[in-house]
Amino acid sequence: MSQGFPGQQWQGAGPAWGQPQGGPAPSGQFGGGQFGGGQFGGGQFPGGGPAPKRRSPVPLIVGALAVVALAMIGLGLYSVLGGPDYQNDDYVPPPPGDVKPFPDAEVSEVDMLLTANPLYSQQLATPIRCDLSIPDLNLETASDADVKTYIDDLMACNMRVWDQPFRGTNRFELVRPVVNVYHDSVSTPCGGGERMGPNAAYCPANQQVYYSRKIHELHPNLAIMTQPHVIDEVMAHEFGHAMQGRTLILQANYYQQRQGDRQAALELSRRAEVQADCFAGMYLQAVAESVGYTQSDIDTIMESVRLGGDDNLRNRPDDPGVLGDHGHGASRLYWHQVGLTSTDIGSCNTFTAPAEHVR
Repeated sequence: MSQGFPGQQWQGAGPAWGQPQGGPAPSGQFGGGQFGGGQFGGGQFPGGGPAPKRRSPVPLIVGALAVVALAMIGLGLYSVLGGPDYQNDDYVPPPPGDVKPFPDAEVSEVDMLLTANPLYSQQLATPIRCDLSIPDLNLETASDADVKTYIDDLMACNMRVWDQPFRGTNRFELVRPVVNVYHDSVSTPCGGGERMGPNAAYCPANQQVYYSRKIHELHPNLAIMTQPHVIDEVMAHEFGHAMQGRTLILQANYYQQRQGDRQAALELSRRAEVQADCFAGMYLQAVAESVGYTQSDIDTIMESVRLGGDDNLRNRPDDPGVLGDHGHGASRLYWHQVGLTSTDIGSCNTFTAPAEHVR
């Protein structure tokens, strides 16, 4: 039985959607993904000439930062005055590993799946309860088993956050990913048989997520990934890719990437990546009250998103000549802020956004 579009076997082809890589010649699994790339830098399509100078979204980010600060203060007051009224609180996340085939779609639906996906008409319910068995996880000292437990809990929390919007589509169904924790490299069904180095990634071939204990060592900018709760955003981003797979956004994106030239494919990849940043921001907004994020936590998470931009990982901040597959730090932060400050899932529709917002 075909998965996704007729004639396309979406499970089993291509590398994982992982985190980008820095350096002047990005390539490989740390930046590449089955349908274009992962979270931190690098590129499935290396090289490329200078891009035209575009307006930076920095002014919009500054305004969003102020909104986030006020929202966090409001959450604190709300907790003191009355406590949260958690939404979808009777939902019980399913166990991991109940993999279901991707839904089928017609090729004629490709554009709709990207630009008018049924998920975009849904609203995010807030606040959502998130139960963490190890709420004060220290990534520098934790065992692999503890890290796996923590990420398993994050996946359960993501399922609770996104359950209602998915059910509201009357078409798509979530799958809770199995969590894999590793160190130097791991073998996955994605990537054509090549082992994946240190990364955080979602593999559509088995609908599982991966997290390397060594990812923070790959670039000075990634050292921040050991800070408290940064992993929450990283794995929410990977869950965002899982959402894209279950709604056929990844598959439609990959299909369109193969129809155009390299620059068009890179832009499509960036649109998918910053959408995952936006979904991650929405998740953090939904669970902030339950987890107890402080403004310092949010500031650190936002800085980690900015540092993970293609331009910053190549040590060329805001250089328009950097044409990557994940987006500049300013673009990634912009979309993360959109997610942090909106409950309209359609606001994460990066596939109709101006090109300057997905550089």
